[in-house]
Amino acid sequence: MPFQLEPLTPEREKELIESPAFKHLLVKEYSHWSLYLSDNQSHLGRAYAWLTTRHVDVHPLYDLLPRENSELQWIMKEHRRATATIIGYPDLVNYEWLGNEFDKHRGHGHMHFIPRYSNWVKFKERLHVDVNFGKRSKYEKLVLPELEMKKLVGAYRTELT
Repeated sequence: MPFQLEPLTPEREKELIESPAFKHLLVKEYSHWSLYLSDNQSHLGRAYAWLTTRHVDVHPLYDLLPRENSELQWIMKEHRRATATIIGYPDLVNYEWLGNEFDKHRGHGHMHFIPRYSNWVKFKERLHVDVNFGKRSKYEKLVLPELEMKKLVGAYRTELT
């Protein structure tokens, strides 16, 4: 039997992004996108932008409307600027718009931001060394302690207001 995907309905999407599992990670809402820090901080400042205005399957990046694309570009710049202030200037940022977990969200529009650092960086007491800088971002998932994550999300919220 072929693999069948259930469509991501607007109701299911709303349920997902407003669940406690994600709501506390929300940094800022924009006209077409919401910016969240990832619960996986394997690279300090790791985040994603989630398309909030269209509840359709938007897997190919070229399916974005010009206004959505323009705002996404702005968010990418804002995230990098905020990361530079909060953690340290990333030497580069990997952007991922792939079919990750396609079975869960059917390719719904979202972009991962993965800051990469050639030297160590620090947030509060957390020292981060990107041992694979310049290579594919292999990593082990890192979930920060709750208080540390709250401070990181709070720093981004403050910086992006």
